[in-house]
Amino acid sequence: MIKWLQNIIDRQAQLLANEQIAEYKQNQRMIKSFCYKSEFPIGSKVIVRSNEWDNLVVGEVISHDASHGNIIAVVHDYISNQDVFCFGIIRLYSKDLLNTLLKLNPDEQWLILSRTCTNLHNKRDNNIHLKGIDEYNEILNKVID
Repeated sequence: MIKWLQNIIDRQAQLLANEQIAEYKQNQRMIKSFCYKSEFPIGSKVIVRSNEWDNLVVGEVISHDASHGNIIAVVHDYISNQDVFCFGIIRLYSKDLLNTLLKLNPDEQWLILSRTCTNLHNKRDNNIHLKGIDEYNEILNKVID
């Protein structure tokens, strides 16, 4: 009889623990979302390095999206004049950071921004025209003070 009672208590304790874990995870997601939105608020200028061999995204945060499980910024890219979901590394815009990054290839940019040696590109796409400092500055001088 005591074992039967102990099983009921164990099940109730497990249910309570599961509820508390779920609540904790939900609170963590809310905190992470709040912090991300505070760091990259709508209207902020940003630089984004995707893990693809492609040009940097330089633009303005126009919204936030959480439909993919994690909160991400939606950025209007001044260079391509398109709105993009930013799954890569995002940093607040500065002209010095941009000019430094534009001296590097996409792998080097990724290494500098992520501070890791993973996710390097196995194959460079020679069909992608990587814009230089002058091309970026020509476009950005029109849209960023």
